[in-house]
Amino acid sequence: MHLYDLATDPGETRNLAAEQPRRVADMTAAYGALVTAGRSTPGPAAKNDVAVRPYPPER
Repeated sequence: MHLYDLATDPGETRNLAAEQPRRVADMTAAYGALVTAGRSTPGPAAKNDVAVRPYPPER
């Protein structure tokens, strides 16, 4: 996982993921919710065209 502060590091030279694991977890969960809902816009859940598999795979 990669996390960059583009305002101060536009060249993406310093990965902050190890320093901010909670933020990474929150963002990963939010992304997962969007994928599960099949959309990122308001409205009813939509069916995904393919099976959704998390990455990295859950253990």
